[in-house]
Amino acid sequence: MKTIIFRIFIAAVLTLCVVNISFAGESERDWSKVGFRGLTPVAPDSKDMGLRLKINFALNSYELTETAQQHLHELGEELAVSESVRISLQGHTDMYGSESYNKELSIRRAQSAKNYLVDTFNLNPERIVTLGFGFEHLADQDDPYSPENRRVEVLKIAQ
Repeated sequence: MKTIIFRIFIAAVLTLCVVNISFAGESERDWSKVGFRGLTPVAPDSKDMGLRLKINFALNSYELTETAQQHLHELGEELAVSESVRISLQGHTDMYGSESYNKELSIRRAQSAKNYLVDTFNLNPERIVTLGFGFEHLADQDDPYSPENRRVEVLKIAQ
């Protein structure tokens, strides 16, 4: 049941991105309470559309966990039927290690997620942009070494 709800939710988010709906007047919404499984909201003042899907990783790894593969699989199924949607996979790290090491690791994380989607669903790789930010944009600013910072965020981008 949760999988069906998640798929419907992903389809709805992708649909909103395709038709480019803006949420005027939503700035007072309590965005901290929005979310489902791995999904977290994009800040209301962001130019990004829809929601972020966070794919988390182990320390010093770009190997997809089973949970990450499940999230990507559900996303891939929706992308396979929503052929006009393009996404950005943005890799991030915690602060363990050097800046250059983390930059490379974040790129590998994003590429790992892209490879899974392209290989599993035969998606056009040009629909998926990968970026690596290292530890520039920490998810947990209070704890720069938190596992929460080791992630790839999936964002819908303009067509």
